[in-house]
Amino acid sequence: MSNIINYKDTYDNIYKLNIKLSNTFNSLLQFNTKLLGKYYFIIFRNHIITNKYKLSKYASIIGLFYILNRIRYYYGINSIPQLLLNIPIISGKIKLKLKETSMTIEKGFDNNYTNYIELPNNSSSEDNLQKKIITMTNSSNLIKNKVGGAIYIDDEKHNDKLLKIFKQFSYSNPLHCDIYPQIIQMEIDIINICKKLYKGTEQCCGNVTYGGTESLLLCCLAYRDYYYDRGIKNPNIIVPETIHPAVDKACHYFNIKLVKIPLYKNSGTINANNIRNYINSNTILLIGSAPCYSYGIIDPLIKMGEIAHKYGIGFHIDCCMGGFLLPFIDEFKYINFNLKGVTSISMDIHKYGYSFKGSSVILYNKFNLKKYQHTINSKWNGGVYATPTIMGTKSGGLIACAWASLLYIGKNNFTKYSNEIIYMTNYIKNTCINDTNRAYITIIGNPILNIIAFKSNNDSLNIYQVVEQMKTKKWKLSILQNPPSFHYCITKNHNIEIIKEFCNDLNESIDYSINNNNSKLSGTLAFYGGTQNIENNLFIDYAINDYVFLQSTNKINHIYNL
Repeated sequence: MSNIINYKDTYDNIYKLNIKLSNTFNSLLQFNTKLLGKYYFIIFRNHIITNKYKLSKYASIIGLFYILNRIRYYYGINSIPQLLLNIPIISGKIKLKLKETSMTIEKGFDNNYTNYIELPNNSSSEDNLQKKIITMTNSSNLIKNKVGGAIYIDDEKHNDKLLKIFKQFSYSNPLHCDIYPQIIQMEIDIINICKKLYKGTEQCCGNVTYGGTESLLLCCLAYRDYYYDRGIKNPNIIVPETIHPAVDKACHYFNIKLVKIPLYKNSGTINANNIRNYINSNTILLIGSAPCYSYGIIDPLIKMGEIAHKYGIGFHIDCCMGGFLLPFIDEFKYINFNLKGVTSISMDIHKYGYSFKGSSVILYNKFNLKKYQHTINSKWNGGVYATPTIMGTKSGGLIACAWASLLYIGKNNFTKYSNEIIYMTNYIKNTCINDTNRAYITIIGNPILNIIAFKSNNDSLNIYQVVEQMKTKKWKLSILQNPPSFHYCITKNHNIEIIKEFCNDLNESIDYSINNNNSKLSGTLAFYGGTQNIENNLFIDYAINDYVFLQSTNKINHIYNL
């Protein structure tokens, strides 16, 4: 299989040429190209069978181009993996390998739980359901304060107070504002609080959303339609390559071209001076992170805002990871609507706002921009339909909990929690790695808020083996790629004692990994480690799709039956 995959670049170039020709040449030229392709295909075929004809480089390319064009036309094939899976002589071997990978992923989901295959006739008791819930997980040994991110607060009293609020509004739906006026008032309070934190004017407005992804989707939609009304029909958005994938999703959904700027050396962010090279007449928006999820680095927001202002385009700051830290730490209080060029900001209440999952906020600097995220149907026979966010029906209980969490904690406690987190981050950055291990591992960029990412800087150390060893010590780390790395996210769930334990275990894991460099990786780490090989890279989307399928079905490998 490796010999075939070595032709990947050639095939890709031919496909790009094919698609470009199909989109730009007129029908006559396409007809002539087809005839020419047939002519060279005959030469190409006879060369392979008889070796009688001398085959030039151009004849080879045009002949192969014709073959691929016919395959693409008849079978709807538009990628190299699809092509290889439709070649009988090798498709069986590829499917066998994919099935092996699929079975490995399936095993990672295995536990003692037996899924229902239909609705039972009789009702279940509460005790019976609780017993079933216990069998659904193998994570009974989870140590919450060893989890990086994901669990942002483990305060039973705080959570119990929120659960009381949720119970009170568990059936409420803000779509019916006449029935549940409390939820409307709570959302107004949340927006006012966030406006004040980020120095929004009277024109500043926004909504509570279900999470950072919905906030970013709405943001991209609003700018697309705002600039469409101003004559831009083929918009593009410019971002650092560390931007959250929700922006990729938004551009995919809303047919926006996404332009990614490569990172500058080992900074974990971009060189802002390069942004101008990517802006053109179709650019509608710059997006920066504060901080980015991967490395915890804050993008050069001041410079980005100046550039956005100069070119008359939008500038959104994604504060979903730092939204309820930044306003409470002196050195980051410049990140707000007073920053030149900033036109929108998003922040997650379900992270450092310490509410339940499904709570985020999107803010705009003016009403005339926000209205483009609204959906209005004034002619529906069911009555006027109007929603400010993607969802129609929403959980009023989650909005109520977000409101309550902000008010239960208050500004003084937010300030205290935020400064404790930045202290722990600086401790890891400045003292964690011992002198010996600094030759093997390094921190990516200069993280100064809540996330620190590590990568190997020595061929003697496989960074994924470090993560594997940390797993044996019960640490839950976030695995990264491009380059291979991992990060640790510090939360209210941590304290300085657990951070010191993290540093000690990390140094021990580095030492172990250096001396056991060929140890086998397991689970997700085996998946990431495998993606460094070109064979796996070529079919990586198949494996990822299997992983996604397995979040709603317990078997998947049968799709590769030979």
